[in-house]
Amino acid sequence: MYKVIAVHVLMLLLCSQVNYSLANSADSTGSTIDFEMFEVRLSSRVVHIHFEVASEKQGQFFIVEKSIDEETWNSVTTLTTKGDHNEMEKYETSIIDFADGVIEYYRLMRIDMYGDTTELGQDIIRRKALKNIQLVPIKGKTHKEIFVTYDSMISAEGIMTVMARDGTIIEDVDISISMGYNRFKLIIKGYDPGDYLITIRDTNENKISKRLVVYK
Repeated sequence: MYKVIAVHVLMLLLCSQVNYSLANSADSTGSTIDFEMFEVRLSSRVVHIHFEVASEKQGQFFIVEKSIDEETWNSVTTLTTKGDHNEMEKYETSIIDFADGVIEYYRLMRIDMYGDTTELGQDIIRRKALKNIQLVPIKGKTHKEIFVTYDSMISAEGIMTVMARDGTIIEDVDISISMGYNRFKLIIKGYDPGDYLITIRDTNENKISKRLVVYK
């Protein structure tokens, strides 16, 4: 009789453990999301982040991550979920722009109440590799020489072209472009008075131009 009771108690314990396990499994699958869209937009020195969620249940927070190679990702901001809902919710935030590459990848990650992580979407920002071109007169040599200065986000070989207003190529100069600030001395002593277009172009077809006016 004692053996029968012991077996009965053991069966009750096992059933209790099975029911507990099934209950936990049901809870862990209760996390849902109906994701709509994710986008990032660069404006001046600020990255604007926007995404929309049609419905969500048992979410915890969202993480926006950035990468320049789609392999190593770093968190740039975190947003707390707006709770369980069945209507459209919009999330917006902005972060200061710290440029790391010509192309930057952003992705949106969701962490639910159970610690499970899901990637919801990706977007990219494309930057101008060449920018901030300036023509700087050289003191005492204004009509003879100028500095052509510009910034580059990459190192590459390139060409500086000087074109007259009628399309005539005055010069095609091979140059080495360094990452960061660049400066090139251009001799304009022999140029006829008139309008010219100076263009810096790298081997990836990134380019930037500036108008040059030569006076008598």
